[in-house]
Amino acid sequence: MPLLRRHFSPQPPIQPPAPHDPSARACLSDVGDWSLWSTPRNIPNYTQIVRAGQLHMQLWHAGENISILTPSASTNDHYELWTPNLRMRICCYQHVAEKLAEFRGPLLPCPNIISHFTAWFVHAPMLGLAIRPERP
Repeated sequence: MPLLRRHFSPQPPIQPPAPHDPSARACLSDVGDWSLWSTPRNIPNYTQIVRAGQLHMQLWHAGENISILTPSASTNDHYELWTPNLRMRICCYQHVAEKLAEFRGPLLPCPNIISHFTAWFVHAPMLGLAIRPERP
């Protein structure tokens, strides 16, 4: 196994630690071998998560045990890449793709698809809360 390949673990999926555990989220869609996850809107603290800027999406590749969180307050506004042997924050989607290529990991979904889902499931809820008055 090449040295860089050791960061990925193509074995049965393991339960990643928080905040990379997809079971805490709802699956939005599958894009190739990746699945896109986000915080369900029907949980009691959803509004607090959105107001705190902690709402993000997760890209999960179960076959390679790779999780990527999109930028939020939880990740210091960076992408966060997790594997069983690696956890790192990366500035942009392009650099995440480059890091995966460096480690011979799977190709990421098209950035336009991720932008589309991020707009609807991360930015839209934030905007909605910003313009909607708080209920007593």
